[in-house]
Amino acid sequence: SALIVGTYGVGNAPTDLKLMQAFERAANKGVMLVNHTQCPHGTVNMQTYAVGNELMNIGFVNAFDMTFEAVIAKLYYLFSCDLSSEEIKKQFQENLR
Repeated sequence: SALIVGTYGVGNAPTDLKLMQAFERAANKGVMLVNHTQCPHGTVNMQTYAVGNELMNIGFVNAFDMTFEAVIAKLYYLFSCDLSSEEIKKQFQENLR
């Protein structure tokens, strides 16, 4: 399963301890966490701000400049390929063409 989080700007999120703990619990249960920007233009760069770094450390994968629809389609495709969760995370961040 996956959780797509619509973050601010380059991948920033609220600095809320309970929210971060919820993300950590989800990651520990094997949920794939995706950092997707709400901005119509631009890309996710989790290394820009402290909270983005925290999301990266929790295990979020980067949706870069993908649209929400592209994220959904790519996840559907990868989950249908019978891959390990680590391989899905790796391939999610690569161009599949």
